[in-house]
Formats: sequence, structure tokens, C-alpha cells
Amino acid sequence: MRLFIVLLNLVFVCAFVSPASSASKTEADIESAPTGDYDFDLDAELDGLSADNADSEQGLKHLTFNAEAALSENIVLLRQSSRLFKQRYYDNPDQEFATEFDANLKLMAEYKKEVLTSYARLDFEGTKKANEWSSDGTVDEAYVLLQPDYTWSIGAGKKVLRWGRGYFANPVAFFSRPKNVNDPEAMEEGYVLLYGDYIKSYTEGPLQTVTLTPVILPVTEKFNQDFLTSRSLNYGAKLYLLLYDTDIDLMFIADKEGKPAYGADFAYNLTSNLEIHGEIARTFDLKPYFNDDNTFNYDEQYAFSYLLGLRYLNTHDTTFILEYYHNGHGYENEDMEDYYEFIDSAYEDYQNSGTDLKLKKSTFLGKEYFNQSLVMQDYAYVKITQKEPFDILYFNPSFIVLANLDDYSTNIGLEFLYTPVANLDLKVKFSVNQGDKKTEFGEKAGSGSLYVEAKYYF
Repeated sequence: MRLFIVLLNLVFVCAFVSPASSASKTEADIESAPTGDYDFDLDAELDGLSADNADSEQGLKHLTFNAEAALSENIVLLRQSSRLFKQRYYDNPDQEFATEFDANLKLMAEYKKEVLTSYARLDFEGTKKANEWSSDGTVDEAYVLLQPDYTWSIGAGKKVLRWGRGYFANPVAFFSRPKNVNDPEAMEEGYVLLYGDYIKSYTEGPLQTVTLTPVILPVTEKFNQDFLTSRSLNYGAKLYLLLYDTDIDLMFIADKEGKPAYGADFAYNLTSNLEIHGEIARTFDLKPYFNDDNTFNYDEQYAFSYLLGLRYLNTHDTTFILEYYHNGHGYENEDMEDYYEFIDSAYEDYQNSGTDLKLKKSTFLGKEYFNQSLVMQDYAYVKITQKEPFDILYFNPSFIVLANLDDYSTNIGLEFLYTPVANLDLKVKFSVNQGDKKTEFGEKAGSGSLYVEAKYYF
């Protein structure tokens, strides 16, 4: 573990003393080619080159490598009176702070050879919590893509499919992991799947482009175990339409168990600097409810979830993102109050008898269900970002609010992003959880946090 940290620090040192890299900050993402005419003539480009030189030039042009190294520290001020503090720190009731240090290295490589593209993104992480180190390595993406021409392609492997138009939540992202609401733009881990794209363009009429994306996702003992609770073969598709200058997606997912889900989204530019977007999905879910005797049972249900949002850029380079999200499978206030009362009962049992079995049971339920992000029904998200205020170059502060509209609790944050030199991002974020007793953010274990990160791209 210490060797990993040393190596990561060496990466930072080498990056600063070497010439500035021209690598892009963004993740390499293989998407369908533009719908215009494909006028690149490979033979003309290679005309006059010998076969050896051509192969050499091709190799240099087709292999790209990017990396991202980050060091971060998160300091949380604990709220000792909250239920989730008692649930998590019952054996250390005097703890005032929780800290987490993280060292992360992402490696990304892409190779193109004629009609074949291969891409891989590896994630190595070392974390220090409560003076204990842990490390992990993950293959976030690794796939191959066959694209004989711009009209169709087929790919296989581990890939992130970004379905949906919402910024902080995507109810129609059937083949993706949920976004991190504290960092919606973070790179995600994909699933192993088989997918394709077929594109058809039209030069006349209101319909300009049609794209069909079929997907097959297996769940086995080796692949995608966290996608569903049981092994099955999942299949689905997305139909994209550019109709009347409006981006529209229609999608579905189903498996052999016969519990399909359907969804749709759209995005439309009302003006050159004002965009409206939305999503809606009908999905199946299984979730627990507490009974009066503190036992619980599971309820199976279909429900609609939807999101509606605006993105606006004013003349002062201020970007506003406003979104409303309804979680059809979310809990009501009474359900969460039952959960908090269960924690109270479990904590009282621990104080009286010293046994923590009931607390561990509440911890399991919290981890799987009640402590998840966006666990209740109605949320509002606001992010306001000002580009380079007071003429401070490469400095972008943001004000962020996530509000639970059911219990009126909030998470409020200030984020400062600064890029002092090429490819180096420095981030500082302050956030505060506010709310009454038995509310989502009022019962969080932490009342506030400070997050500091240095990230270098090369």
C-alpha cells in the first residue's frame, strides 16, 4: 500500500517537471461517427509513403494514452445526536471527525486499426480510513468496437452507456450505475455487455436522424453480479430521433423474469443559451417496509420516475442548472420515520444489553435501501457556476443545493475549481447538511464536510 502511494507521488512529481502535456482532460468515449458525408480518403492520405512508413505513421496516429492522478482528503464534522451517527459510531460515541484520504490513478488507452477500435480504462485506488489502509483495482471499461462505416457499429466488453439527459440523476439509465449526486460528472464503472448502433440520416423533412442502439447484458457468477439480485439475461434498446430540432430517446429493458421497464427523454434548445430537458421511466423495484412490531416485509411495485430540468447561460458567463426529480420508488416521510425509530430501538437495546445485532441489522438495511442517495420521492437540484469572476483566470466557483422537497432538508455546498497550470485541477468543496430531526439530511452522520482534491491529467 505504501509503495502504491509512493508511486503515485512520483507520478505527480514527474508530471510537473516534464513539458506540459497536450492530452485531453476528457475520457475517451467511442461514439457513433457524425451523420454527414464520410469524405476521408485513406489512400490519398498515404499516397507517396512507403509501406513501412505508412505502417509507422498509422501506429503513431492510432494509439493514444491518457492518465489521471488524484490525491484527495475529505474531512467530515460528525453530528453525534443524529440517528445515522448512532448507527455507525455506536461503539465510539465521542468521535467528532471522520477523515478519508484517497490516492487514485486512472489509466486510459485507445487503439484504432482500420475499422476496429479498442479502449480500456483502469482505476487504481488507495484509501485511508480510521488509520487503516485499503487498496483496490478495477477495470472500469474495456471493450472493442467494430465500425465498418459511419452508419453502423457493434461493440462488446465492459462499457458505460450514458442514457438520459438529466445532470444529477437519470431514471432512464437502465444499463448504468446510479450517479454520485455529490459528483455527477465523475467517471463511472461500466457493465459487461454487447451493443450496437445503426444510424440513418435524412436531408429533407422534420426527421433528421434516427439511431437504433440494441443492448444485451448478461448477469452471471463472473459478470455484472451487482446489476440484479438473480442471474438472468437482460436485453433492451434505445431509439434516438432528431425530430423538429429536438433530441428524443425511447428506451426499454427486459429480462427472462418478465419485468420490463420503459423510458423516454428529450432535450430542446428554446434559445441559443437556454435548454430544457426531461426524462420519464416506468420501472419495477423491490423495497422493504417496517411493520408496527419493528419487523419488515418487502413490497414489489411498478412506479413512474421522472426528471425535468433547465440549463441556462447568461451574458455574464453564469451557468444555471435547475432540475426537479421524482423518485416513484422513494419512501414517504412516515416510512423514513419508521426506519429512524428502528435505529432508536436498536441503539436502546445496545445500551441496555450490549448486543449490537439489531444495530447491525439496521446498518444492513441502511446500506441496501434507506441510506442511499435520493431515497425519498421529491428532490430539487440547483447548481450555479460563474466562469472566472473578477477576471480571475481559470477559476470557476459553484453554488450547489440539493433539497428534499418531502421533509424540507437540504445539502448546501460551495465548490471552487482552479486550474493554475495546464492539466492541473485544484478543487475545494464545503458542504453542510441541514434539516430537522427525522429528516434525510438532518439525520446524516455528518453535519458538514470539507473536500480538497488535486488532480493532474497527462
